[in-house]
Parts: sequence; structure tokens; C-alpha cells
Amino acid sequence: MSFFSKKTSFFAGAAIALTSLLGAGCQEYIAPPEAQLNLGDSRVAVADEPLVFEFTKAVDPETVGVRLWPRDRGLRRVPASADVEPLAPTCMASEGECEAMSIAFNDDATAALITIAPEFARPGSSLILEIVEGLSDPDGFDTGAGYLYNIQFGVSGGDPNANIEFQDGIYILGGSLSVSGLNAVLTLVSDLRVQSDGRFALAGAKGVVDESRAEKTSLDPEVITIADDEESWALFARGQIVETDGTRFLTTESFDVSVPVLGVATVELKDVVLYADIVKDENGNDFFDGTLTFGDSQVVFPSANVDIPAGQAALAGGLVPEELVPEGTPDMCNNICGAVTAVCEPPGGFPDLDFCEEVPAED
Repeated sequence: MSFFSKKTSFFAGAAIALTSLLGAGCQEYIAPPEAQLNLGDSRVAVADEPLVFEFTKAVDPETVGVRLWPRDRGLRRVPASADVEPLAPTCMASEGECEAMSIAFNDDATAALITIAPEFARPGSSLILEIVEGLSDPDGFDTGAGYLYNIQFGVSGGDPNANIEFQDGIYILGGSLSVSGLNAVLTLVSDLRVQSDGRFALAGAKGVVDESRAEKTSLDPEVITIADDEESWALFARGQIVETDGTRFLTTESFDVSVPVLGVATVELKDVVLYADIVKDENGNDFFDGTLTFGDSQVVFPSANVDIPAGQAALAGGLVPEELVPEGTPDMCNNICGAVTAVCEPPGGFPDLDFCEEVPAED
């Protein structure tokens, strides 16, 4: 064989090998299964009922694993603190019933029912549930990362004749909100007033953290001011606090809120509901630990609207000392919008007559 024949054979072989490699690289991508939590219309979990997770395709049950975390883990892939630890060992469905939970599947393995032990699923409590990485379909296409969910357990019933104790005042609530893959920090400075029967009214305004002095997630009233520009907004809510077995639990009626963004769009959040259990902080003051949820909503641009799916955010915060209340905070009985100049639309008759000596007139 001549040099040229050998060279031709070499290049032909190389071309075949390259074609094979390129062909392998262009194979159709097959997505692994995704898990979606279905809480129905209530959007809170019931402590003594299983959580329903639906998969985008059938899964291999042997690959389903669940881990429980405290709320301060956060919903990011990496825990918010290196010190946070799971509440219980990871439970793999292949192990059968675990100490912290049990996992069952429907016939075609497109849904899982996860029943959490009462030790962790207490009415009014909340936790982070993780479906761990490695979730796979029967053909072995698996996830490279886990799925994290904020679970809030609701309280039903309560004593309508109970004398609910609560510290009226100004509260700063904060959390991280994810809308269509975009993450934003929510800071809400609110006037909150509660009647002895548990009915409450809340008037809140967008707070702005001075990031030169603190992290944007700070709840320190000394670094927070009330937004008063074209992106300022206020929200208003009514709701009920119930007390069961010593646990106080707050839930609002659903409401809508408009959030201006960058002066060119408005996020129209629909069917917003705040759920929270009320505990005491280290100073003995009332403190919120809860979840803000919203239904299918829209981002409204001048020329088009973009639909965004329902979502949620962990929300926590506490009472502000009177001497540290930010200037321009809404006062539902005297200056209901406070410093807000852009979006402030209190519903008719808000607040109800018995929250103020005289209901402020609407402009």
C-alpha cells in the first residue's frame, strides 16, 4: 500500500470516527422527571393528610428519596448556612416506611403520596421538603439536583370565642420571591391590628434596604425606608388568627397586589394569601414565620402581557420598636398610604369600622 493509500485510509477512518462522535452528541435530549407539589386550592398542607407530588413522567420508585429540613435551610440548592442539618435521615422509597415519613405511589408511578410523621407535621408548623437528586424515570434518565419545597401546615377550626392575644403595631416582613425564574427580595413594612376575636387588618408598603449598610434581606428597621418613588406600592389585607392547642396561626383572605418594576412593567400578583404561625422571638415579642403564596399571575408591559405561574415565598418578620418605625409607614387609621406615591389602592371600607375610631376617607 502506498503512502497516499495509507493517508487516505487514515483520513477516512478519522472522518467516520468524527461522524460517530458528532452523531452521538446530537442525540435527542430526554428530560428527567420533574416533581410538582399539588396542594389544591388551599395551598397549605393538612397535618394529618399525605402530600401529593405529581411527576411530569413515570418514575422509578426505587430512586425517590425525601429529606426534611428546617425552614432556615432556604430554598436554594446550597443551604443558607453550613450549620443547618436535616430534621431526619433521608428516606428512600426503596427502604419502605421510614421513621419520619412513608412514601407511596399510584399504579403508574406518576404521583407519590408522602405522609410525614406528626412529630414534624404539626398544625401551624413549617419545614422544607427536598426530593433528593437522582430521581429517575424507568429508563435511567435522572436529575442532577434535588427539588426543594416550602411546606406550611395549616390550622383548622379554632375557638371563635377565644380571646386572641396579639401585639398590635408595625411589623417588618421579609422574604425571597421567585417569579418565572427571577429572584427578588420582598420587604414589607406593615401596620397590623388584631381584634380579640382574631380578625385582623394589615396595611403594608414596600420597604427599601440601604445595601451600603446591610444585606438586602435585612429586617433591621434602622436600615429600611419606605419607597416613595414610581416603584412604590402598598397592599391591604384582612384575615383571621385562630389559636389551637396553644398555637396561633394567621391566614389572610386572598387579595391582589400590583408591583411596579423598573418603571416599564407591573407585576400583577393575583390571589395572594399569607399564612403564618405566630411565635415569640428572643425578646418575647410576636414574630411571624410563614409563607406568602400567589395564583397564576401576569407581568404587564406596555405592549404585551406575560403569564407567570403560581408561586410562593417564605416570609418572616417581627415587631418594630415604636422609636424605630420608618418614616412614611402606612397608618391605616390616619394615613393609609403613608409615603407611597405610585400604587396605593385600599379596598372599599378598609379597614373595618372597629379597627379605628374613624375610618380614613379614600382619596
